[in-house]
Amino acid sequence: YDFVLVAGVECPLVVYMRRDTPPGLKVAADVMKTREFKALSLNVQNSNTINQALSLDLLGVKYQAVPAYRGLKEVETAILQNQGQLANTSLPGWTGSVEPTMGDIVLALWQIAAPGKDGSHPRSPALPGLPTFEEFYATVHGGKKPSGMLYEVLRTSSDPLVTMFRTALMPPKSPDEAVTIMRSAFVELWKNPDFIRDYSNIVKTKPILVSGQGVREGIAYSLL
Repeated sequence: YDFVLVAGVECPLVVYMRRDTPPGLKVAADVMKTREFKALSLNVQNSNTINQALSLDLLGVKYQAVPAYRGLKEVETAILQNQGQLANTSLPGWTGSVEPTMGDIVLALWQIAAPGKDGSHPRSPALPGLPTFEEFYATVHGGKKPSGMLYEVLRTSSDPLVTMFRTALMPPKSPDEAVTIMRSAFVELWKNPDFIRDYSNIVKTKPILVSGQGVREGIAYSLL
């Protein structure tokens, strides 16, 4: 909170898996039939690894964790070469890279999306057709909702990340006038059709942008 929040970008995470993972995936729920597949991620301390491991542990699937990659591009390459079968990535990573290049090889399983202000976990507007982790869990566990310590850790670690995956900050004690100008500038940028067009051409979806005050509210809610 020492830095002044100007703006943020909401960004869900997407977990995906090779369709040919034995015994084969026709629908996302088939992941529950797999055994000892390799789940690829970044280093052990990275949120990419932690969120993925917590999700898989909650579901109760058997897997081998491989937290050994320097970047998500390296993870994508390894998935493409079948060195591993499951990974997760950000919204731009999915819509802008994985889906266009490997959409016929991998299947999106679920998304971890930003929490709603009412405490729910709705699907991201950017991925309306992809179930949330909560929806997926209920599908494969007889309608039950995820709960317990592991789930609380998953949401506590994920919510701030997906609520404001990227942020614009100003130095501590920045003058109020300067902060107001910068926040207004970002709001105007997000209304610019040229910016929206260029962003959408790259990420394949419109940005889900949050103003400075909205970001602060998102942080506070996420940490409740």
